[in-house]
Amino acid sequence: MAELTLSGLTIQSDGVTLVDQVGLTVRPGEIVALIGASGSGKTLTCRALLGLVDLDPGVVSANLHVADADHEWTPYAGLSGAGRRARDRAFRSLRGRILGYLPQGAPAALDPVVRVGTQLQRTAELGQGGMVTSWLERAGFDAEQARALPQLWPHELSGGMAQRVVIAQALARGSRILVADEPTTGLDAPLQRRLLESLRALADDGLAVLIVTHDLRMASPVADRMIVLDGGRTAEVWSGVPEVAESPAGARLLSAIREVPW
Repeated sequence: MAELTLSGLTIQSDGVTLVDQVGLTVRPGEIVALIGASGSGKTLTCRALLGLVDLDPGVVSANLHVADADHEWTPYAGLSGAGRRARDRAFRSLRGRILGYLPQGAPAALDPVVRVGTQLQRTAELGQGGMVTSWLERAGFDAEQARALPQLWPHELSGGMAQRVVIAQALARGSRILVADEPTTGLDAPLQRRLLESLRALADDGLAVLIVTHDLRMASPVADRMIVLDGGRTAEVWSGVPEVAESPAGARLLSAIREVPW
């Protein structure tokens, strides 16, 4: 189990502040949703958590603290003015082993010329070991699917299946915090629900999960807390659906999606 705390994240480009003093905490056993419209800074924040945003310009200030039972990491400490190599070195021990990443367009994260089972086995050998089928089942596949999937090529997976295979990779690698960037994009409603149920089950089992999304309706049923970004700043923090409906930011987000069929 691991906990992540971010404070004071500021990101600039060409003299424009894109993210301004954003902070959040994700604890074991909970799902936190980072919500905002396009351009609000949520994906930049997500990528900064994994050290995927350049420094100066880019990340100009950030305090990131990640801790498990045995270790603590503060990867941005002392990085001011450093280059990409220094940044990558600072995050090397966190990526994958502690911080798992479910990117937008998860199918692109899979090697198209290697079967699913081989990719998962290679990932497991770097981390937790164990059977490929057990990681697939933990990511939300039933036993029959978990037996069949290892023989498939990535192009044979549906979007929802590919998303859960990437989750299985993160778990097999040993990730204890999962950062999911727009995980339901391109999925139909039943697949969205199935994926969200898988993430909720993983959180209930002790994983810390951060979902980055523009879709308030998707996040509200599963999230323990919702952090709203507006213009690169933290606008509101909600701990329940009633607060969403009563807030101006919530009303704007609900209005933006109300015409989209569930």
